[in-house]
Amino acid sequence: MELVELTEKADRHLLGRGPEMIVIKRGSAGCMLLTEDEEHIAPGFPVHVHDTTGAGDSLDAAVVYGYLRGMSL
Repeated sequence: MELVELTEKADRHLLGRGPEMIVIKRGSAGCMLLTEDEEHIAPGFPVHVHDTTGAGDSLDAAVVYGYLRGMSL
């Protein structure tokens, strides 16, 4: 079983334990958002990286902001 399959299996297990959604950050490969009914994959795209400080925090903030404002996934 590949790492991606193991990750998705673990995330489905976690969804069954309470959270409404799970966001998986995949670095340069983008990210994945899972709910009980939906799976969204946002592919990464090439950029020139100067510093990765705060990159994950920025993604977290954007997802939480959109979720709290009722934006579609």
